[in-house]
Amino acid sequence: MAAKAEDRRIQRTRALLLSALLDLIVERGYEDVSVQDIVDRANVGRSTFYKHFLDKRELLLSGVDGLQELLTQQRAALDTSEAARAPLLGFSLPLFQHVQSNLRFCRALLGPRSGAIVEPRVQRILADLVQEELAACVPAGAVLAGGACCLCTRRCRASSPTRRGRAVYGQRLPRATIAVSRSIEP
Repeated sequence: MAAKAEDRRIQRTRALLLSALLDLIVERGYEDVSVQDIVDRANVGRSTFYKHFLDKRELLLSGVDGLQELLTQQRAALDTSEAARAPLLGFSLPLFQHVQSNLRFCRALLGPRSGAIVEPRVQRILADLVQEELAACVPAGAVLAGGACCLCTRRCRASSPTRRGRAVYGQRLPRATIAVSRSIEP
């Protein structure tokens, strides 16, 4: 039986809580944020918070799980002919575009104030995606995923990238990723 779709009120409450947490991390850092701060900012009751999350760590990690869903949906959206032509590690360009377009939240998630909690989860998500795409052709999928996570983390921690940095991140890096992935295709 298919899982029941989440009620819109639940989605809205979870989104409010996550947004409040991310805003507070940007302002104060993860360690200085309490559950009470989060519920005050989100304007929900403390019992509502605990109805959805065990603690602030679980709330923080719920924001990362949305990344896996996004990348999986984008890959699933490709029809069979597009999937056959898609480059190996084809999720990397949408990943980097997602980081760039959501830089404020990615900085909160992967920045120095909460990255120690989030980074291992992001690496696992990316390692799973890489492993699915590479299957048996490259056993070092986790290394490639770690590199992609490192690039995202570095971009999020950079205060203001130089023109050259923007060019590398925005244009050259995705092209290089595609070239490398094509060179190791079976």
